[in-house]
Amino acid sequence: MDAVYVAEAHAPHAVFYGNATMAHLLAARPLLRGRVVAMDAEAGDWWQEGWWEYVADRSIRFMALRSEHAPHFLGIKMFGGSVDTDQQRLPRTAYGWKEGQTLAFLIDFLGPDGSVRLRLYYQDASSNPPNGFPPPSGSTLTEPVDVAILCVASFGEVDDYPQAIVRQLRPQTVILAHWESFFRCPDRPLQAVPLTDTKAFARRLTAALPEGARWHTPRPGATLRVCPRR
Repeated sequence: MDAVYVAEAHAPHAVFYGNATMAHLLAARPLLRGRVVAMDAEAGDWWQEGWWEYVADRSIRFMALRSEHAPHFLGIKMFGGSVDTDQQRLPRTAYGWKEGQTLAFLIDFLGPDGSVRLRLYYQDASSNPPNGFPPPSGSTLTEPVDVAILCVASFGEVDDYPQAIVRQLRPQTVILAHWESFFRCPDRPLQAVPLTDTKAFARRLTAALPEGARWHTPRPGATLRVCPRR
């Protein structure tokens, strides 16, 4: 929701990439016209490779992957549903920002010759396997994943998370996201998302990591430097 303000006030050339529901919602903002791309039809999944989207003079490419959003608690998921027509104004409450098709992303940073220098996997919502998985084969998907950014919140509401996605990707670095409670004022001490057993998540993740891999839980605003492949 805050991305709209950022794009209009601070990033006037930024482009939104997401699902069709996002595109219908942001149709309400004249300043964002021509800067919103729905990727539902381009997305891949465990069974079929999706389309690569190239940006930054073709030095970065990314593929959307169909995923899902875990229930928030006790099997209950809020904000579900979709928006199927262009809107005249943005929603006035959080419940108006419907989920639509949840997407994960495979992101490649490319060298001058088009080779993959760094591959990231990004998933901001826990999901049941194989939702969010990239296809197991394909000429453009043979490169390993260097960094996986995974979600902590609601991991207990789905099966085999994060073990299944870690076993599938075999990343060398895992960065944990969406672990802190954003219901608290940022001036107060950090706390984990309510009802989240972070120690259980850490045990599951550690057991599933490939040999030599590491994981990190950054604080909001932290900087992590990841070196590209040589």
